[in-house]
Amino acid sequence: MLRCSFTFGQLEELLVTVHHIAPVGRVAFQGRLKHLQRSGFPTREKPGKGKAIAYTIEHIFRAVLALELIQAGINPKFAIDMIESNWGDVLPTVYLNSFTGTEPIKSGGGSPDDWCWLIRPEALRGLTVEGESEHDKHEAIEPVRADSLIQQLAIDSSTLGGHLGSHWRNLIINGGPLVRGVMALIELRLGWCSRDDMVADLKTILDEQTARLQAVLQTLGPELADISEKVRADRAARGADRRPYTDLYPALLQAAEKIAGEIPDELVPVLLAAEGAEVQLSDVSLRYLADKRLMQIEAEGLSPTPLYFVLGELLRERTHGDS
Repeated sequence: MLRCSFTFGQLEELLVTVHHIAPVGRVAFQGRLKHLQRSGFPTREKPGKGKAIAYTIEHIFRAVLALELIQAGINPKFAIDMIESNWGDVLPTVYLNSFTGTEPIKSGGGSPDDWCWLIRPEALRGLTVEGESEHDKHEAIEPVRADSLIQQLAIDSSTLGGHLGSHWRNLIINGGPLVRGVMALIELRLGWCSRDDMVADLKTILDEQTARLQAVLQTLGPELADISEKVRADRAARGADRRPYTDLYPALLQAAEKIAGEIPDELVPVLLAAEGAEVQLSDVSLRYLADKRLMQIEAEGLSPTPLYFVLGELLRERTHGDS
């Protein structure tokens, strides 16, 4: 049972405050929000006659992020599509950004433990050699720890997630101050809900999302695998590398070395298995792989990340070296 519920009027009031909307601009701003609402965003539910929609704290942050992208000049529809396609990765970092170890930071300051959202926009995508694809928006928002942001920006890679943007063009949203600032505004200025209740709701929603995704993976495995192959074929036809991590290799290898010494015994054979081999994974193993960002859930199903493959290579080298 969630503890916090918000109305459309409260959502509007919050966003008006965050973006310093002047009284003369209020009607125009409200019109933009209602346009998003009519498209089913941020609740995935379109309003009807006499039907009031209740907004959760998850919906609040979906709208907050959408307005940040729109503020940066991204087309509203494209901004919504990006959020819908990447929310599974963004939501955990919204939750992680909601708390830190010190009270001053809880009020909106920054922390090295914060998560940023890195976007490499490409408004001219439709005019490029590759052209547009329905799969372009997947992985278009990349969660990056604040303390590794400089390292990420230094990587000379022409792709992010293998689909969009150039390495010199980066939109960075500092998620920590944004999330905690919004929570402080809701709690201390507007008085609608306590921070503890908002954090508890985010945790509940995140747990429910994880449970739903695991259920989907268990029941729709063959169908998701088929979708995955279609997506990969589409990327290959458009000249995209299936796993474009070559330029990221030094950073990935460093991350793999940190993980290698703490891998549960049951997962070692999985990581050593040849590509394409069928392996059985328990719920605990799936959670571990997701927490370590060795697996990610996309529209096409459960997919190994570049870090997964680099870690497998590292373990194989060590195994052969010991034998």
